Amino acid sequence: MNDSVKHIDPSKLSDAKDLRQTVIMLLQVIEEQGALIKSQAEELQKLRDEINRLKGEKGKPDIGKKNKNSKLNINKGDEHQDKSKNNKNGLDKSTVQIDRTVELTEVSGELPSDARIKSWEDHIVQDILLRRDTVKYRVGIWYSPSEGKTYRSVFPLSGYGSFGPQLQGLLHLLHYECNVTQGCLESFCDSLGLSISAGSIDNILKSKAEEAVLERKEILHSGIAVSPYLQADSTGSKEKGVTLYTQIFCSPLFTAYFSNHTKSRQQVLQSLCGLMNLADLPIIWNEDTAALLIQFKVPQKYQTALHKFINIGESSTIGTLKTWIDEHLTDLAAQKNTLTRVLDAFALAHYFQREAPDAVFALMSDDAPEYKMIALIHALCWIHDARDYKKLIPSIDINTNALNAFIDEYWKFYRSLLAYKVADEPTKNIQKSIIEAEFERIFTKVTTYIALDKLIARTYAKKKEMLLALEYPDIPLHNNAAELAARRKVRKRDVSLHTMSPKGTRVQDAYLSIIETAKKLKVSAYEYLTDFVSVTRKMIPLHKIIEQYGA
Repeated sequence: MNDSVKHIDPSKLSDAKDLRQTVIMLLQVIEEQGALIKSQAEELQKLRDEINRLKGEKGKPDIGKKNKNSKLNINKGDEHQDKSKNNKNGLDKSTVQIDRTVELTEVSGELPSDARIKSWEDHIVQDILLRRDTVKYRVGIWYSPSEGKTYRSVFPLSGYGSFGPQLQGLLHLLHYECNVTQGCLESFCDSLGLSISAGSIDNILKSKAEEAVLERKEILHSGIAVSPYLQADSTGSKEKGVTLYTQIFCSPLFTAYFSNHTKSRQQVLQSLCGLMNLADLPIIWNEDTAALLIQFKVPQKYQTALHKFINIGESSTIGTLKTWIDEHLTDLAAQKNTLTRVLDAFALAHYFQREAPDAVFALMSDDAPEYKMIALIHALCWIHDARDYKKLIPSIDINTNALNAFIDEYWKFYRSLLAYKVADEPTKNIQKSIIEAEFERIFTKVTTYIALDKLIARTYAKKKEMLLALEYPDIPLHNNAAELAARRKVRKRDVSLHTMSPKGTRVQDAYLSIIETAKKLKVSAYEYLTDFVSVTRKMIPLHKIIEQYGA
């Protein structure tokens, strides 16, 4: 309970001002206690449901009650939620690629002798040819008695095994893009009359594994080189029952997925460097390292001791440093948080040495700590920030009114930023100072709702990251692109639950990266996958297409 409430003495409330302040204080206490009671009741119900399930019974059913607090207007002006409308006008013929044209000249009944075609009426019908095409190739074997040699006819599909590239490309597309499980793929092939085992399907889906992983690395590096900014997000995944964390990096030109065992800044750097193992992440001792150790509040005794491991200006790897610490600084090794800060400092210092186009210049993300200090410019997502306000569900009218009034101003300010991004330069020069002043006004106000005031102050503390669009209009205001990319991984997890090996995890991430990047580059994912698994690749690699955008 608030200490101020404990010391309220009604006999000393002599004027209206004191009484008003006391009532406001008591209302906030009621609000806080109500929210606490609600959260505790929800947690208690979860525990009761779990106890019932352990007993073999059912928990309380979720009947989907609507939020009774209908006075809240949280989404008012929330333009990021606008959905593109369905096209109710039928097929857009201008975008359809015609494979063949058939002219129909027969009519029902008999035509007059003088009838002539005066025009054509076009009807476009889209269909697909999906049938088994099992070919028995009879390879001619030639023998020359004069030379004593045997010659063989050229086999057109040498290197593919028993399954052609069209089938292999289709299996890749169905599994990685359409989330069809391997069991369903086996049933699909069986329905077409194909004789293929589950093991063969698994081998096909893991074919070209190293090439796919390399392609993902090249896609990422080319994307970083030509993109004005990167967006990042993460989501959970599974590998044989073990929890992993998938980092997603994307821009308008590419999407890349990297699954790791921890959700840390070091593994973000590992992914950005395209390394398979965290132990190989490069480190260095230089001025940046020393400054970061101080900034991260690493005790001086450890800073001094680390000089025995490496000299100023020398490079090493994070695995070597960790091994040395385990052997020589056992007390530091036992302090997980301090050790993490030490390793972060050394790894960040080395990453800071990277220059364009290898380093990330601008990064858009949520406020997760693992993304901080990665890029020179770090922008924060307005939509993520707004979600905290959306979680507020006040019970008292004055708090509800205060929240609604603030939400209206919040989205009005957001729309002004959207307008600023697309304005011409003279307009931007005029609007910039106005927007900055408006931010100061909105996010320094004090309301009657204490929980709201805390969120307002937290947003104000992130002013620099929230207003980067004023200096760099190309950077988006939200991180929706990365969140949409994360959903692809989530849907894959929902269907397949988990991968069964580190190789399976790497291959899944690699092919997801290839497919999502192909879609952004307007390249047919099916055609690219079919070409990718072929013996002789003919299509331009995706990373080369990305590089053309920066040329």
